[in-house]
Amino acid sequence: MSSTLDLTFIRQMMGNDEKVVQRFLTIFKDQCPRQLQELKEHYAAHHWPELSTVAHSLKTQFKYLSIETLAAQVYEIETRAEEPPATAAQIDELGSLIRLFETELHDLLNDARLPS
Repeated sequence: MSSTLDLTFIRQMMGNDEKVVQRFLTIFKDQCPRQLQELKEHYAAHHWPELSTVAHSLKTQFKYLSIETLAAQVYEIETRAEEPPATAAQIDELGSLIRLFETELHDLLNDARLPS
């Protein structure tokens, strides 16, 4: 699986309009850190349905950009939050997944192909 940026699908969806693609990428780069913060806040508050909803939204964005590694990670976060963690170990595992996702997301957001 890839955690690199592939713009093929999003370009096709946007009719190869580079201006629209760049606008999508700008919005993506702006919203991802906010959504990551929401994930972390919902995790800390044990708001599992809200955490699942934010993860689902992120997953869709990563799918559009063919970033399969991050899409798979947030899918895992989403599904684990759908069935609320019942034990401290399960809660810790979910926290570990979020921290791994955060690290890889920061790497992606520093990708030179994203608009600054």
